[in-house]
Amino acid sequence: MHVFFSVDQRHHGVGPVKYAWDPSGNFLASTGASRVVHIFNKAGELVDQVVPPSPSMCTHLEWSHKGSSGLLLAIAQANSATVLLWSAASQTTATVDIGVKEISLLKWNKPVPATPETDGSDEVLLAIGTSRGHVIFYEASAPAERPGLRSAMSKHKRKILCGDWNSQNEFAYGSEDRQITICDKDGATIDQVKIKAPPMSIQFGSREHGLIKHILSVNMGGQTILLYDLHEKDNALELAFQARYGTIVNYKWFGNGYIIAGFSSGYVVIISTHLNEIGQEQYCAKFHDDHLHAICYNEINGMVATCGDTCIKVVRMADWKEIAVEDLDRDATQFDDLNWTCDGRVLSVSCHNGWLHHFKLLHMEQSLHQSLLQDPASLLSTMGLLTASLQPFTPVVLALTSVALVLLVLFCLATLMHVDMAVLLYAMTGFTPVL
Repeated sequence: MHVFFSVDQRHHGVGPVKYAWDPSGNFLASTGASRVVHIFNKAGELVDQVVPPSPSMCTHLEWSHKGSSGLLLAIAQANSATVLLWSAASQTTATVDIGVKEISLLKWNKPVPATPETDGSDEVLLAIGTSRGHVIFYEASAPAERPGLRSAMSKHKRKILCGDWNSQNEFAYGSEDRQITICDKDGATIDQVKIKAPPMSIQFGSREHGLIKHILSVNMGGQTILLYDLHEKDNALELAFQARYGTIVNYKWFGNGYIIAGFSSGYVVIISTHLNEIGQEQYCAKFHDDHLHAICYNEINGMVATCGDTCIKVVRMADWKEIAVEDLDRDATQFDDLNWTCDGRVLSVSCHNGWLHHFKLLHMEQSLHQSLLQDPASLLSTMGLLTASLQPFTPVVLALTSVALVLLVLFCLATLMHVDMAVLLYAMTGFTPVL
């Protein structure tokens, strides 16, 4: 891997960094102790800067999908009841005051695809959770006759910790009171589930690839994963793991009903959610000797990246081959979040010292070779691979290297043929150089 670009302490200040790529991978937002939100394009060039109204640090950065309201960035600050919205189209900001402190969760809905039964929807909805147990929905493109803000009917007793939307605009959220609520986009409660431990993350998934995601998965206290099927509510399942793995750092659904999970002691495990395979590990390996701090998987490039000990590892899941190792030469605790862009071309990692690094794989074209064969006319993909392969060289270095290679070839040929380089060049080109 090589560093594609980095954002340093001059932008973020010294301390932890928050960042987020938009779903298309065209914009990056990042912030730190400076509280200023910096927005970059995919080449690492600064596009805009947003100074939030409150003197507090930013706690959440969340991008919407590009629906009827265009691409929006939601920004929340500590001890604030206001959400700041930045528009990518106009590069302007607007504020949404929910009237409740403090915001603990921001989550935009996903695009609703068209099906034989429905026409789909490009509604842009933001779920806002608070430390007092409220969940409030903001509709970015609400018509005049419909309120832009509305509250979920079920209020929890303690802080909202996590949540996720499915493709039917249903939202599931959990809080410190160990309760999960599923509601529709208007806030009406669909179901509630009591769990054994505070939820650390919530995701919707499915046992069949590409179908409606109706299985709710919950990381319960880092110990087990609850699978709650909204179509079969009486058959809730709990995935338990070996104690030697440590706690669940993060997990992700992928493929045809499988889950990849990273554990604090360095293990990466793949487990099936199919009923005839429940409890059977499909794969298990120790990626890091002492500690795994973060894990992320990308469906497009088929690679899993982990950060732990003092390095980042990238592994191709098709054959579990280690593609790259980046030695960070720092304590693992100095690194925070690890994420791929949606197209799988850039891997980002944030640091506690105010730095944000973005890596590219030097041989990414190998991992994308199959997709190019399937679409050989894709000029965009080809240019992307060319850019990735040339990225380590600046134009000046590339030009000097090319000239040096030409001179070296001429010198070798002249030596073998026992002639002067000027004579050889004249014979090859008809041009008599002044040497």
